[in-house]
Amino acid sequence: MEPASTDITPRFLQIGAEERKWERTGFEGVQICVMRLNEDGGGTVMLKAARGSGFPTHRHPGGEEMLVVTGRVVIDGRVLKAGDYLWTPPGSIHDMECEEDALLFVNMPLGTKIVD
Repeated sequence: MEPASTDITPRFLQIGAEERKWERTGFEGVQICVMRLNEDGGGTVMLKAARGSGFPTHRHPGGEEMLVVTGRVVIDGRVLKAGDYLWTPPGSIHDMECEEDALLFVNMPLGTKIVD
């Protein structure tokens, strides 16, 4: 018989849409909802960005995955619309401009470093 596990780490994390907590980012028109943080300083977030807003030039030490849920954004000259996915390799630098109100799902394993 194997001993019972002492691991009390939850196996699942569920956040209902009505439970999301939106906070200001310090960048006009951009709000963030932290979904999950990891032990390496990164995590998974959702961003709400208003038309005309943006996010300054920044680096992703561990890369970035982004899914545009709604709206339209421009990243490094690439236009992304609802349903589009973008992988940014580790160390890449880019900014973001919002052409339409947008909702983004973003995973950054090692976080984001502003370079502006």
